[in-house]
Amino acid sequence: MPVLSPSLCPLLTKEAIHELEEAAGIRTVFDFVTGESADIANKISLLSLQDVLSIRRSLLSIYSSFPVTAANLWEQMKTSSAFLSTGIPSIDSLLGGGVFTGELTEISGQSSVGKTQLCLNASAHTIVHTMSTAVYIDTNGSFSSLRLKQFIPTEEYQQDGDILKKLVVFQVSNLFELLQLIQDLKESIRKQASEFYSQLHLIVIDSLVSLLIPLMGNQLLPHLVQLIRDLQGLAHSQSIAILYTSSNDLFSFYGHNSAKPLLLKALSSAPHVKLSLSTIGDKKIAVLEKSQRLRSGSTVNLT
Repeated sequence: MPVLSPSLCPLLTKEAIHELEEAAGIRTVFDFVTGESADIANKISLLSLQDVLSIRRSLLSIYSSFPVTAANLWEQMKTSSAFLSTGIPSIDSLLGGGVFTGELTEISGQSSVGKTQLCLNASAHTIVHTMSTAVYIDTNGSFSSLRLKQFIPTEEYQQDGDILKKLVVFQVSNLFELLQLIQDLKESIRKQASEFYSQLHLIVIDSLVSLLIPLMGNQLLPHLVQLIRDLQGLAHSQSIAILYTSSNDLFSFYGHNSAKPLLLKALSSAPHVKLSLSTIGDKKIAVLEKSQRLRSGSTVNLT
């Protein structure tokens, strides 16, 4: 059975490997992946629980033939997953607590219905009320630091002037730039390039639609499938909540293109959760259209 070595994972330093053997009796890969993550983290001062879970995922990806019990998978999900509040109580209630790490959440709706406001609110709440950091990917120039500050309590901003440093904003202008950015983020997280990336638990993409419209039909499909695969993989492997905005009338741009059914199928399969915002008269409502955890069809009034 292979013994633990630094070549298997960057987090497995020589010091950590020595402490694993001395304090927890863990010497081999099998010892590590079959042990309880929480117990290992409690015994090892050099590794946090998140570190232990990251190492476990790396080892299992290399030695995927090792059996993992359902109990271990359940414990891993509980300890590596969490809800991030959107900062809007009615939306949180509809989502069963907020956006879930490890999942893709789509916010759809017509223009000016409040999608960007929800994204900014969720970002502000994450950097203010949790230890987590966030990435905001702006594709259409809608991000405004002034609007973001409106969702940050004045006393919080005065006490911690560096709080906005917990949010990094990227500007992308096309789908290919987004695909490359996702790979760059994945690599920075894997290498733990800075404290920011070790605490990253929210990625916002506002909006996905503006990147899809320029590519038509069959030209778009393979890149869209790749993007969905990359986003789902990043969310799951790194316990990150990915929140993105879309539009209800996206496919009006594609007319009767033969690729339209495949594009629709790909997009509808992408999110774990889909929330639709709309305006009826003078009221704004949110509808839970899709969820793997909750009953779809639930509605809340936002005004």
